[in-house]
Amino acid sequence: MLFHLIQDTALYLAILFLFGVLGYAFIQVNYLVSALCNTVLVLTAFHLLSPGGDVVVGARFVDTLLGCAVALLCSYILPTWEVRFLPGLANELKAANIRLLKTAMALIEGPQNVADQACKSWGAAEQAVYVALSRFSASFYRMMNEPMRHQQQAVTFNHLMIQNHVLAMQVIHVVSTVESKPAATNEIKCALLEAKKLLESQDVAVVPNNESYPMSEPHWVSDSVVPSMALQQLIDAAEAIRRDMVRSGAA
Repeated sequence: MLFHLIQDTALYLAILFLFGVLGYAFIQVNYLVSALCNTVLVLTAFHLLSPGGDVVVGARFVDTLLGCAVALLCSYILPTWEVRFLPGLANELKAANIRLLKTAMALIEGPQNVADQACKSWGAAEQAVYVALSRFSASFYRMMNEPMRHQQQAVTFNHLMIQNHVLAMQVIHVVSTVESKPAATNEIKCALLEAKKLLESQDVAVVPNNESYPMSEPHWVSDSVVPSMALQQLIDAAEAIRRDMVRSGAA
């Protein structure tokens, strides 16, 4: 009906430009808005190509309705929700962090004649953590775009993602400290070993979702050797991961 009421070609060109820009602007932000803008763009373009006929526009409208109906039906018949994959990805991420901790300990304790091999293993372990973290975070953010009823354990999985990132960054930080401050080796080895034991242990009581887990007691070391906060955050992150894995059902 609007196509019959509006006869100004310049206005149609402005609509083409506006909805073309909006369609591409929202493609990574909101796919629904992007699809609506692109539909208006295509309908307007067809009208400019054939102003007197509604066959092409009508066929496009009917095809759009049929496509929406099929997509809506398939979303209920064959749903694939991200919450199904998050526990497995969480276990992969925890395993990658355990490997990073083991490799860090081997790098610190290993003799000089195997330093090159230890460095290669460290680089591979570090890359594996980045890959696992990116896969987990991508799946989590896809879940947050799904219907609210399928966003299960969102707070726990978000906290799990953050603590895994904190743990990995602190391990990388303290390992780099060993090279510049060899006197910190014993404190760092103890912290890495305790964090590894926490991640590998599953003996933990489940706390309700509306309560927080207590953190471990401070493990103070000399700030002149290595920042105590780094080791404390490392151990606390491992403790939080262990408890969040049990809370989310991924353990």
